[in-house]
Amino acid sequence: MALPFVAGLAVGAGVALIFTQRKKIKESFENHTISADLQKGLDKGKEVSHKALQCVQSTLEKTAQSLKDKIESKEDSKDSTQTT
Repeated sequence: MALPFVAGLAVGAGVALIFTQRKKIKESFENHTISADLQKGLDKGKEVSHKALQCVQSTLEKTAQSLKDKIESKEDSKDSTQTT
């Protein structure tokens, strides 16, 4: 029962700290080296997510093709047993 209270207290303290230190935070984001490092991290994250998306898409395509092949083979076996 106390967990939401503690979480709210922590979030509130974080917001208050950020609000009081906003000038320092703004200056640090305007610093070119931090911005470059941040951009490099974002680019790496974008690359990783793109690779993960491609992997998932290829896996789904393979699975769909496999299921389609199984369904077709079952239909073929049904047709051959019905005609004989």
